[in-house]
Amino acid sequence: SPSPPPQNFNTISMGETITLEVGGTEHSVTIYTLEPGRAKITVGGQRSDWLEEGGSFTYASSITITIQSILFQSFEGGTRKVEFVLE
Repeated sequence: SPSPPPQNFNTISMGETITLEVGGTEHSVTIYTLEPGRAKITVGGQRSDWLEEGGSFTYASSITITIQSILFQSFEGGTRKVEFVLE
């Protein structure tokens, strides 16, 4: 049987804004707030609920974000980023 197409993971770091195209429309993505194990992600100006790894949220624009992983190092200068799929 044919294998499913590979998921296109995106990675965003705290304080960064990235632009992703979904269905021919561009959406700006930022991390609104990030804590160990959970995050709120803003897409096109709309904020998600708290999301944990494996969690998903559908925005008013019908775009759905699914969180793949959350990396949060609490020390100063530590890595804080979220890996996700937007579709």
